[in-house]
Amino acid sequence: TSEITGAEHICKARAINEEVGDRWYAMWKAYQDDVIFAHQTDDLSDSQPTKGNIEGGLTTIEEKALGNLEKI
Repeated sequence: TSEITGAEHICKARAINEEVGDRWYAMWKAYQDDVIFAHQTDDLSDSQPTKGNIEGGLTTIEEKALGNLEKI
């Protein structure tokens, strides 16, 4: 999901084996292509990181993704 964008390579590497990692990555990539990119706009006013994330100290979506990985 979008919560791990920027850290997907770490999720893939954490898989129990290479086959599972490859299957997971294929699913994630399909989601990005078919859902996220298909509905992408040029309006970035509500994009990540949000104002609240920035106020909390995050500077990039990758930082947010790494924090989300710590939760799982």
